[in-house]
Formats: sequence, C-alpha cells, structure tokens
Amino acid sequence: MNRVPIPPATTVEKSHLTKLAERAAMLAEAGNTDGVQQTEREIDEIVYRLFDLTPDEIAHIEKSLVNTVREESDNEHMGDDE
Repeated sequence: MNRVPIPPATTVEKSHLTKLAERAAMLAEAGNTDGVQQTEREIDEIVYRLFDLTPDEIAHIEKSLVNTVREESDNEHMGDDE
C-alpha cells in the first residue's frame, strides 16, 4: 500500500479539528446522531480542503462512504434474527 501524504495543517486548523472530534464524541455518547452527523460533515469539509480535493474527488469519496455505511447497517441487521 502506498503512503498517503498528510497535508500540513495550521495550529488553528488542528485545534478546530480536535474540538470538533471532542464534540462528536460527546454527541455520540449522548445519542445525538443528528449532531454527530453534522459535526462529522464539518470535519469532512476541513479535511477535503486540507487535501485540496476537487468536487469530483469529494463526490467519489462521499459515494463510497454511503455504500460503506449501507453495508455496515445491513450487516448489523443480519444479526437481528439470531
């Protein structure tokens, strides 16, 4: 597997990402899935900007993520019958 270069982030960006991650964790612990999704979206937008992704690249990533979430949900429900 090739290494993916991690783009440099400013101290402000790192701090903002840290705060968003902490917020997402607190919201998840509280069961606030809408809040978690909104916070994750903010994190995604910062990461997309840091990697200087094009709209096409972002669309490809988001499509892949939707498929991954759908697969995880399907796998969780498969165990419900047992």
